[in-house]
Amino acid sequence: MKLFNLDNSPFAARVRMQIRHKGLPIDFVEPPEELRTQKFREAYPLGKVPALELDNGDMIAESTAIMNYLESVFPETPMRPAGAIEQAQNEMLVRYTDNHLSLGLSPVFQEFFALLNSQQVPDHKEGRFDLLMPELRKLERLLIQLPSYKERELQTGDLCVVGNLYYVNELASYFGKHDVLEGLNTVNSWLQWVMAYPAVATEIDVMNESHRAMVKSRSKQGGKT
Repeated sequence: MKLFNLDNSPFAARVRMQIRHKGLPIDFVEPPEELRTQKFREAYPLGKVPALELDNGDMIAESTAIMNYLESVFPETPMRPAGAIEQAQNEMLVRYTDNHLSLGLSPVFQEFFALLNSQQVPDHKEGRFDLLMPELRKLERLLIQLPSYKERELQTGDLCVVGNLYYVNELASYFGKHDVLEGLNTVNSWLQWVMAYPAVATEIDVMNESHRAMVKSRSKQGGKT
């Protein structure tokens, strides 16, 4: 099997973490077609990565669909709990990431890429990041209300959250925010716990290296050294 992915994508990173943690024989490869082209859309039904190509040529798109498939096919080192309530609690972290944190992070990314492309700092940049802060406080409340992560093993919901939190921390300084997780004690404690897993730490490093390389490349294109 092959996972078509981009190293700086938090959605691809969550799947790579799962594959690495479970020790699955799946190769990580870049898509052979350029993103957003007609050829890419024809090759990948939903027009984005990650996408998992099975040995028979079938393709599975969407990170959460891929993760659920891998948990069903490779049950060893389970990352999806067995009990109904535990499954629902794990799914809450997944849905929080995709329906709350990602939506709050999206306009921050838009402003960040606008800066890289134009080399101009928008006047309203602080407001964009301020819109994200309520989503981070939601995570604090959610982690407090859920059963303690210290009493369980690493789950797919954790992988979804941690990739997006990398970009929250990475982009914070651009918006004049430092110690963006200050006061979110449970979030900080959970982050230390999840980063202690080698699969997580390794893929966060991969994502960070790829992101920094992209920023450096775009800065040079804009005449910035």
